[in-house]
Amino acid sequence: MILTLAVLSILVWAGVKDFRFGVISNSLSLSVFVLGLANAALSGWLLASTASAALVLIIMIIPYAKGWMGGGDTKLLAAVATLAPPENLLWLSLAVSIAASVQAALILLVWYGLGRRWDVGHTQEKPEMPLAPAIAIPVAAYVVMRPTMI
Repeated sequence: MILTLAVLSILVWAGVKDFRFGVISNSLSLSVFVLGLANAALSGWLLASTASAALVLIIMIIPYAKGWMGGGDTKLLAAVATLAPPENLLWLSLAVSIAASVQAALILLVWYGLGRRWDVGHTQEKPEMPLAPAIAIPVAAYVVMRPTMI
């Protein structure tokens, strides 16, 4: 229960910081990573959890390198991979992807609703998309509903 509350608090704070300031601090991602590893060690899937985090980090390096997402988002995604046993990682990734898609659609609706244009070839500012809220919401739901979280 203590790990669950700690992870939830960190995810909420990461979501708020990213939404308001566009930054996810390394300490937040590292805290989720350490708590996830602690839970994995107590649950008996430490090696698999570590491998999952490494796999997510390797995969997410590509969008980060292309400038499609920030470094904080990349590290937070790798950190939350430690919260799920490997058999649930695909479903958790799918939930985060759906949440990010819905969030992106809402941001674009608000962007266009405010009368701004986002046309290809123009130099106008494009809308920023904080990814931490889209990560935090489905991961928080998973952590709360998952009975094995210590």
